Amino acid sequence: MNESVFSGRTLAWLLGIGIASFVGMMALFTFGEDLLPTRSVQPSTYSKSAIGHQAWVRLLQNTGRPVLISRNDSRTKSDNGGGVLVLAEPYAGKDERQPIDELLQADRLLVVLPKYTANASFVNSNWAESVNRIGVGFITDLLREVAKTGTVVQLDKAPSWQPNDFGPAPDLPRPQVIVATGLKPLITSKAGVLLGEVKVDGRRIWVLSDPDLISNHGLVRGANAQIVLAIVDGMRQGGPLIFDETIHGYYLDPNLLKAIFQFPLVFVTTAAFAAIAVLLWASTGRFGAPARTEPPLRMGKSTLVAAGADMLSFGRHEVPIAERYRKVVLDEVGRRIHAPLQADERTLGAWLDRVGQSRGTRQKFTRLWRDFEIQPGSGNYQSRLLLAAAQELYRWKEEILNGSGPDSRHR
Repeated sequence: MNESVFSGRTLAWLLGIGIASFVGMMALFTFGEDLLPTRSVQPSTYSKSAIGHQAWVRLLQNTGRPVLISRNDSRTKSDNGGGVLVLAEPYAGKDERQPIDELLQADRLLVVLPKYTANASFVNSNWAESVNRIGVGFITDLLREVAKTGTVVQLDKAPSWQPNDFGPAPDLPRPQVIVATGLKPLITSKAGVLLGEVKVDGRRIWVLSDPDLISNHGLVRGANAQIVLAIVDGMRQGGPLIFDETIHGYYLDPNLLKAIFQFPLVFVTTAAFAAIAVLLWASTGRFGAPARTEPPLRMGKSTLVAAGADMLSFGRHEVPIAERYRKVVLDEVGRRIHAPLQADERTLGAWLDRVGQSRGTRQKFTRLWRDFEIQPGSGNYQSRLLLAAAQELYRWKEEILNGSGPDSRHR
């Protein structure tokens, strides 16, 4: 069977849906993060809330500092590229904090201690409806896990900051500072250290005690943005700043088999499976017994007659055939009703009209005669006129030989 599985309209719909799906898939694959960004009001690089870090990332990118948002294997990326791994506020609430033991083994590490948690607004999920401080005990435990020393203190007012190598004094109304021995102070006050450095087993770790310096709402205060850029430049050695987001729960499995079922590759996978399903459907020949196919030519008299008629029509022989048919009918009628033998066609026709009038025929042969007087070469219209004349001539023959009425065949 050479018949198509789908109709033309169905194929057009399938093609249109396929093209639209492919274009949408590519758009989501290319611009997925911009079209459907990861939303959060908690501290992270995806957060636009007051305590988020998105402004910090944008500031670094817009000033030409290389930045990488990492959702898997962050330590390897930082060690191989000579960058600095950034753990900004590793806190997930309750006891669900992501383990950071492996991340703390990076060669160069910046840890920003947590300070706040937030609740999303009902009006806009990107906004923080309320902000709450994290307990000092949890933050101190995290500090000691990172730097092996120190205590966190939350102040009610800004202290007098000592001069530092990064520029002006920071603008922090209620800062959070570290009190510790063994921590090299880089930005400090008499109340405690804001930014310190410690070496653990040959690894360099910078600890920023207060995230207000780099948060969305804090960067716009005073010279905080200038200080943050200077800090970043002091830590970098040509490599990028790698922001780890696994500590905030944004883990992305690098396994390709799992990745193809996750956004945005899931659209590619869906399109591929759909294409395979359509291909299998189209390649399935049939269900059940095969349908009978009609032969190109039927056997029998009707096929032979139709083929002969087509050949005669193609050769423009309608007029001679019609005239021949008229003569055959006239001869047959004359023979059966014993017409005069020596009469020509017109005289015989007039004689038959008189006989037909006596037998009650509705047509006259002389009028039917004129219906056959058609000039050759008038096309399909000519063929229809000759066919109508031949049919009327046949009815006239039946009436004059057998009579008219419902019982004419049995007379």
